[in-house]
Amino acid sequence: MLKGLTLVVFILGTFYTVNFSVWVALAVSLPAWILAAGHEWIYLATQTLDRDLLTIWRFIGVLYKTLSAKYKNMSVTQKFLITAARLPDKKLLTFCGENGDTHLTFREAQEKSCQVARCFQQRGYKKGDVVALVMENRIEYCCYWLGLSMLGVVPALINSNLRKEGLLHTITIVKSKAVIYSAELEQAISDISGELSDDTELFCVDERADDRGLDLRSLLKDQLNTQIDLKHTGYNDDLFYIYTSGTTGLPKAAIIKSSRYMFTVYALFCMAKVYEDDVIYSPLPMYHTSAGAMVTGNAILEGVSTISRKKFSARNFWSDCCRNNATIAQYIGEVARYLYSTPESPFDKKHKIRMIVGNGLRPEIWDKFKARFNIPLKYTHLYSSILMLMNANHILLANIVCTGELVGRIDKGHPVRDFHGYADKAETGKKILRDVWKKGDSCFRSGDILEMDELGWLYFKDRSGDTFRWKGENVSTAEVEGICSSVIGLQECVVYGVEVPGCEGRAGMLAIPDPERLVDLKTLYDELEGRLPSYARPLFIRLVDKLDVTATFKLKKRDLQREGLNPGTIKDPLYIFQASTRNYVELTSEVYRSLELGELKM
Repeated sequence: MLKGLTLVVFILGTFYTVNFSVWVALAVSLPAWILAAGHEWIYLATQTLDRDLLTIWRFIGVLYKTLSAKYKNMSVTQKFLITAARLPDKKLLTFCGENGDTHLTFREAQEKSCQVARCFQQRGYKKGDVVALVMENRIEYCCYWLGLSMLGVVPALINSNLRKEGLLHTITIVKSKAVIYSAELEQAISDISGELSDDTELFCVDERADDRGLDLRSLLKDQLNTQIDLKHTGYNDDLFYIYTSGTTGLPKAAIIKSSRYMFTVYALFCMAKVYEDDVIYSPLPMYHTSAGAMVTGNAILEGVSTISRKKFSARNFWSDCCRNNATIAQYIGEVARYLYSTPESPFDKKHKIRMIVGNGLRPEIWDKFKARFNIPLKYTHLYSSILMLMNANHILLANIVCTGELVGRIDKGHPVRDFHGYADKAETGKKILRDVWKKGDSCFRSGDILEMDELGWLYFKDRSGDTFRWKGENVSTAEVEGICSSVIGLQECVVYGVEVPGCEGRAGMLAIPDPERLVDLKTLYDELEGRLPSYARPLFIRLVDKLDVTATFKLKKRDLQREGLNPGTIKDPLYIFQASTRNYVELTSEVYRSLELGELKM
């Protein structure tokens, strides 16, 4: 219909332009165009023009910063040295602890980094070698990887929670020539040291309990704290390895180049308008992109002060922010839920936080979170490539016009669109789609399913591997989890699909952490019945003592999914929906046997 009207408008406009004048043509065709389809265009323009112009202007800033570095062939370490020379006495990092706060200035960070560089240069390490960092958050964490990067040595930032097979895998998959570790992880390194190659050097940054590793502290004391002479790295060189969270198996090592690191930093700095006098609080792991790149990067590239602590503490979060005058705070995964679950305190609204940044904050908790903690602005980043700046009151409920997986075109050498892959080439291949828009092109698969509304706002819907199909319908686990969480008092929970004997697809199972078994299952179903379609309502309930999370506070569900619903192998209480009572009843071995024999229909 609209195409036909548009064609009529075009014909009328052409006719009157040829036979009369442009003004007559406009007088005839413009009203017709507005009636045909133009009113929709005008509506969308009025609703989105300010947003789009602002986004374009700020993205120009991102490109200016990154392309300037590319033109000068500058690495992250070179940018850091410039920042340190400009702001030598400014605090780079404030590290919060139970015994008080400690501080690291830019001058101190530069001197420590240069000592690390000189030490490893003397020991024969060169560009392309890999050194694993296995440490918890500590005040000089960034100095170790910056110092190694000055040589072109590639640090591998290892998850400090890994043990045995997982830890060994992350060290060996990138062919590490050495391991730098802290005293807290000495036993973890000792457990795998016999399986490392004989020429792998071990360095301990603290006082050692045994002589297995070299004392890096004493080695650094003998080194000058001045810059090394040679330039070893540039804009397109490898900076470090960073690992996936391991929710779907062993962590994968992703290479981060200086170009990608800078784009990640400036995606936050330019798009969210971070200023040099801001103070960013991030208690997240420094081996992870969120803290190690987006936050630390704003410090080392642009001189923004940061705050951290050894481990995330919901109890100390707001007091840390108040005491150190934080203006921006970072969250990820379930952090916001943990903060909201803490008892109210005087610090809840005494802080100076003007914006929170991160991803994984569920809509059902955002309104209550911003009201309790008085947060005016939320900035959501997704792979640092989809950028949305949201007013606190702007949670749109608009018409969804399309749903699909987020993909990004790969252009080699481009600061935004390049994809450097993983250390494992097979894993890299799984992330690339080829011949998408034209023959020979390629794009990166994010694995995230997004929805876009009529105004162009994007909403996270689910992970591609988490969505399951039941009764011919696709079920979004993220959507069902959000509703289930609101029903049980904003408590964490996970939803996943399980195979049911004799049935097509997968049925939904809801796992709830309930060690005291206090959940009222009848009330739960009554609430879900009114808020979810029948195919999306969980047919099975599993009550667990706790839910495991990754080090970046993402809920794990793969192990639960693999265990299925057999009460003979699962010790947790299981329940199944019973249509006759409209309630959940215990899933016993006898009931499960009926499912296997096809006697009980779902």
